[in-house]
Amino acid sequence: MERLLHQYFRVLARYNAWANPRLYDACAALDDDAYREARTPAGKSAHELLNLRLATDRLWLSRLQGYLADDRMVEEELHETLEDLREAQLAEDVELFEYVDSLAEEDLLRPTTFELSSGERRTNAQYELLTHLLTDQTAWRGRMRELLPFALDLSMLTFVAETEVGERPLMP
Repeated sequence: MERLLHQYFRVLARYNAWANPRLYDACAALDDDAYREARTPAGKSAHELLNLRLATDRLWLSRLQGYLADDRMVEEELHETLEDLREAQLAEDVELFEYVDSLAEEDLLRPTTFELSSGERRTNAQYELLTHLLTDQTAWRGRMRELLPFALDLSMLTFVAETEVGERPLMP
């Protein structure tokens, strides 16, 4: 079971690194006003959502790795420009899939204790935290797509077809 879970998370981490550049390319096609206009139900712009995603990814990766990044960063603008955000996010995506690759199969069951911004301490298995992070990224990209005036194909099946991930094993 751990072997299958490990394979699954490796695919999801790579899917994330495949989908995010496409999303950033789509955001780059927006004019600056549309990119910075608050258009979500929560009153957020694409720029604000990209900053929030980067901060969230950094926070959860720090929890997975056993240290705690400053959770106040989720309320801050980490980067002012789309290009700086893109560069930072893509580096974060690489760090995530390298982290997932570095895990031994049994590490997925390892409990990890972390603290929420409320001060509450929780303990979850690595696979539960990875599931949260990777599915949250997919849901977030869905919200981002709603801000785009055109269709953007980020489907898992397109990823599999373009990368042939389904035809070659990730595990040796």
